[in-house]
Amino acid sequence: MDKIKLKQFLIAEEKILLEEARKDLQDYRVENSLDHDTVKDLDDLAQNDASSYFGHDLEARVSGHMDTIQHLEEINFAPTDTVKPGSIVKINGKRLVIASPKRPFQFEGETIEAISPSAPIFKEMLGKKAGDSYNFHGETFQIEEVH
Repeated sequence: MDKIKLKQFLIAEEKILLEEARKDLQDYRVENSLDHDTVKDLDDLAQNDASSYFGHDLEARVSGHMDTIQHLEEINFAPTDTVKPGSIVKINGKRLVIASPKRPFQFEGETIEAISPSAPIFKEMLGKKAGDSYNFHGETFQIEEVH
């Protein structure tokens, strides 16, 4: 599996989500702009204040996607034989990439799940190699491959 292409794929997917979030934020701003100098209806002002929380959520979404893209760009996806950020790991028949959390996705015909280096399970597998095993929540996991 081409890890550089995988990294590019993850970044491209995140950029799509970033653009969607930016569009949602722009649409929100257009639809919810009030001219505070001409509005005299207190209900309009109160509703505008209440909806500003939603605007903050949209801004946080944009910021989160930008942070994820930066994080992905900084991760070294070079070949490796030990589990670390940027590794592709096969555990009990399941492929994981250590990068940024993401729902399972298809890449080069395989289902892959992305987990964060801050995930508790990652701490248990950090530094392990193919053939090693570890326990997590009372369950034993076998590392079959590391790339």
